[in-house]
Amino acid sequence: MTVVLEPQVDRVPMSRSQQNMYNGAVQASDPGLYLIGKSFRFHPVELAAFMCALEAAVAANPVQLCVLEPGVQHDRHPELVQRLQFGDIVSIAADEEGLTARTADAVASQWAADLKARPLVRYTVRTGADGRVRGLDIHAHHLLLDGGAIGVIEADLGRNLSSAKEVKVSRTTGALTRIATAHSREIAKADESLQRFGAAIQRELTDAARRSVPGQHCDGAAAGAAKGVLLESVTVSAKAFDAITALAEREQVPLNILVAAAAVAVDASLRQSTQTLLIHAVDNRFGEPDLEVATCLVNSIAHPVSFPAFASVREVVRSLDRDYVKASRRRWLREEQYRRMYLAINKTAQVEALTFNFIRETCAPALRPFLSAAPV
Repeated sequence: MTVVLEPQVDRVPMSRSQQNMYNGAVQASDPGLYLIGKSFRFHPVELAAFMCALEAAVAANPVQLCVLEPGVQHDRHPELVQRLQFGDIVSIAADEEGLTARTADAVASQWAADLKARPLVRYTVRTGADGRVRGLDIHAHHLLLDGGAIGVIEADLGRNLSSAKEVKVSRTTGALTRIATAHSREIAKADESLQRFGAAIQRELTDAARRSVPGQHCDGAAAGAAKGVLLESVTVSAKAFDAITALAEREQVPLNILVAAAAVAVDASLRQSTQTLLIHAVDNRFGEPDLEVATCLVNSIAHPVSFPAFASVREVVRSLDRDYVKASRRRWLREEQYRRMYLAINKTAQVEALTFNFIRETCAPALRPFLSAAPV
């Protein structure tokens, strides 16, 4: 293994997505509210080879070695500064039941007092009785990484495990420069989108507010973020999944819209209301090579949903499809800016919304051959 060290400490201003996450995290009473995690089960891998591949993947995505420190310009948002080493964020533990939950609690507890100067990601390499790697847990603050970022890291790890040659680990400023470039581009695109679409969105929301009926807003409840509780999980596979994908292809409706329509219908039945605000999580890395880096760039697009109670399934799906295509044109507009406009125009402190997160792949294809089960 070749390790190249440079003494320079690099600082990276937060992306707009990270600023939004930070604003929410510092106001949250639960330090685990912004904790995200993913667990992988591997076919047995020799520990030395795995650790070498993982170290190279971390070095290629050095935002993981950063902590939050006050900005040099004394901005209200801190900056990401590379202060950590590989060993600061990686541990090895015996593969046992309950380890993932205990690690998650321990990681979140470190953020209880303050987010600054603390590691924001933790890798736990799980080994079997024979000493070989059987699993890997990733726990991170959402401020640092999003789902797309974890996918970038997965791809690097998979490529490193596939390499027949010894993986070289190079810690240089280049990777952090790419992250800073991605953050600058995201901020510029968000500002451009607000200038381009702001007035039109205000007109749309004003028109929608005139047509709305009472009951959608929820001023009586306490505002703020909260951790969701999983009540039910359903797996659609084999012939049932094939039938859904075939329907999407036949009707020329994207699969995510088909699933979103089903979610909207269930939500409408539970709330006894056919009006809501639908929010789609989006990853703007697609088609943007400069953004293909491991950091937090996630955004959401939102649009009002309203349909007659007697509408057919086809009508609801087609309506959602049209609204989603229209909203996608402003995918760079920050969802928090849209939400502020929505609340101001509707003269309410908060609104009931349905958030939809459609994940197309369980993990990066490069990592799949090494997994014994789908990650969770």
